[in-house]
Amino acid sequence: MTDFDFHSVWTLPASADRVYDVLANAERYSQWWPQIRRVRTSDEHSGSMSIRSAVPLTLLVFGRREVEDSVARYLKVDSVPWSGVLRIGEPSGS
Repeated sequence: MTDFDFHSVWTLPASADRVYDVLANAERYSQWWPQIRRVRTSDEHSGSMSIRSAVPLTLLVFGRREVEDSVARYLKVDSVPWSGVLRIGEPSGS
């Protein structure tokens, strides 16, 4: 199996605090991200998402929030089939 690493930088017309607040609330992703078809929580830190886009199949992702640091604006989610780290900062890189 081949491993892939993806890196993205997005510039958004919102403060870093607002972006963090929205992204830290996975239960509401389907309200603003149309490819997220369903979000189910298992407990305070874990759950699953059904994701579907142009490819005619649904990807089911199970995840557990490992780190949530609102001061540093840092989220780490371990999930199957992948893991993600999200750092949210100002354009200056702070």
